[in-house]
Amino acid sequence: MAADRIEEIVRGALACLLAERDTFLEKICAGDPVLREQVSTRLIEEDLRTGSARWRPRDWPTPAGAAALASAPRVGQILGERYRLERFLGRGGMGEVWQAFDLKLRVEVALKFLLPALAADPRRIENLRREVRTARDVASPHVYRVFDLIEIDGQELVAMEYVDGTTLEHCCERGVRSTWSRRAALPRSS
Repeated sequence: MAADRIEEIVRGALACLLAERDTFLEKICAGDPVLREQVSTRLIEEDLRTGSARWRPRDWPTPAGAAALASAPRVGQILGERYRLERFLGRGGMGEVWQAFDLKLRVEVALKFLLPALAADPRRIENLRREVRTARDVASPHVYRVFDLIEIDGQELVAMEYVDGTTLEHCCERGVRSTWSRRAALPRSS
């Protein structure tokens, strides 16, 4: 099951009233217990991160899913005695990003984690390392600064500049076009 499809179902379930969630999930998951567990696990992760309680006991995952949840990052968690997780920022195809506070340097940072399913894949780890090396070679006010590639509890994370603002996804959802695309749409004078 593609991660995008699971995230789409999770967004739909979160948009439902709690009383309607079970019906929504039964219809969408259509008797697929693996999909139902993946979606339920993500719903619980979201609730743990945000501190809300939208789940129901039947959404609790199997023991394997519960073990994955036990190691999932949480707001307020201290990583490596250095970073305090402040807020979940987003999730993509390879990982998730958290706003964190660097207790040593006393600054806000962003931490990028590989998704648990990918964190054990040597190719994905090498892709993450390559991303860090490439980003460190770029110096531009339009590109976030990468501070370090760190290992905490056997997992590699990227510590990078935290930039407060609107996400590209949010801009796309609202139909906001970039300056370049607006310029491209303007008629040219000869």
